[in-house]
Amino acid sequence: VDWFIPNDNDDGYEDRNVQVGDTINFTWAGSFPHNVYIHPSQGCSQDGAIVVGATSSNGDSSYTFQSSDVGKMTFACDVGAHCELGQILTVTVEPPPSPCIEISKEKFYWKTKKNGKVVNKNCIWL
Repeated sequence: VDWFIPNDNDDGYEDRNVQVGDTINFTWAGSFPHNVYIHPSQGCSQDGAIVVGATSSNGDSSYTFQSSDVGKMTFACDVGAHCELGQILTVTVEPPPSPCIEISKEKFYWKTKKNGKVVNKNCIWL
């Protein structure tokens, strides 16, 4: 994601869909500092915000989605009024693709047959 404050000629950031195991990358450069925070409020409120990328003029940060993230997540810049000016992105996190089955908050497996027996294999994210 090219991370910047949208201008009048730009509609801002379109919502994105990702799956558990995907990684999102934010990059920015220039004279204005930026950062990246997860906003549990799903808006510009900084209550409970979690830092993903520290404030800097030239930066990049990434976040890999976990099973506990399934649903909507909001990323925003908390520098000044950048969020209110449109530097905010909503991401819908979907469960991993079949045939993976969640067995705990962080583990997934798929079933296969080996010598006629059903065995569980860990999913590998590509």
